[in-house]
Amino acid sequence: MSLFYRLIGRLPLPSAARLRLQENMLDRHYRRDLSAAKKTGARDEIASLESAYQFESTLLEQEDALLYTQQLLRQARRLRVPIPPHDEKAGYWEQAPHLGSWHLTEAGYVAIREAIRKELLWRRDQRAHWITLFSTSIGIIGALTGLI
Repeated sequence: MSLFYRLIGRLPLPSAARLRLQENMLDRHYRRDLSAAKKTGARDEIASLESAYQFESTLLEQEDALLYTQQLLRQARRLRVPIPPHDEKAGYWEQAPHLGSWHLTEAGYVAIREAIRKELLWRRDQRAHWITLFSTSIGIIGALTGLI
């Protein structure tokens, strides 16, 4: 992979933006190399490039899943929402084969997002209750002031 691709990984960018740049560079690089290999007809080189592309894109997908898991967990902890058990049998977590890190599965994403939505809805309803009481009391005070 080119030096430019490795430098993108070191740039002081948000992680999501850095991953998108790396994905774009990876696609462009392998698409160019694969088209050149297909023109020459080298089957071994084509297979090698496809395998390398698959590996690199899998690494980026795993990094993206890890990043999204970290963002969801940060929000869940901030809201004090229960996090699914860290157990493979429950089906909420899986270990990334190449990185070795643990990230949420689709079922885990759905469970945490649903819990976050419920918590945010409850908090909004609580604020709406107090706002209604406050505005009603202001209305009563205004009516009493108008009578005097």
